[in-house]
Amino acid sequence: MDHIMNNHTLAGRIGDLIASKTSSFDWKAKELGLNPSKLRESTLDKVKTGASLTRVEEEIVDHFVKLDEKNHFPRRMSRQQIYKAIKEAYIDALKIDARKNPTIRDVNNAISQNSYASAMYSGTGADLTIHFWYNFTDAIIETAYPWFSKKDF
Repeated sequence: MDHIMNNHTLAGRIGDLIASKTSSFDWKAKELGLNPSKLRESTLDKVKTGASLTRVEEEIVDHFVKLDEKNHFPRRMSRQQIYKAIKEAYIDALKIDARKNPTIRDVNNAISQNSYASAMYSGTGADLTIHFWYNFTDAIIETAYPWFSKKDF
């Protein structure tokens, strides 16, 4: 599940977020009277190691999380807690969407295969609503992330 950790945790995404929004980060740091490069390095290191952030770093990280198009598991959750939450969600999950395999036709143009490649499920784990795609071909969870409706923000 490392791909989930890289795509849906702040520790996995912070480098990409800051790199993609460097000018916004530098502007925010200068607005606060801080050295952008030092702040960038300290924030990256602290988020990746799970260390406590200063109030300013916390404010900047929150700003970047709001700019990201992906939902993240909460920073306070450890890797093991995220795995456990996904497993809990898997147990009580309900199917909410599906992706079909490409339709295969035989020589008489009759459909010989029309099955599902993967399905999206929604379940609850660690008091979070978690959406995940389950791949039937490879029998793995392709991606999982907490689902926050727009009203939660």
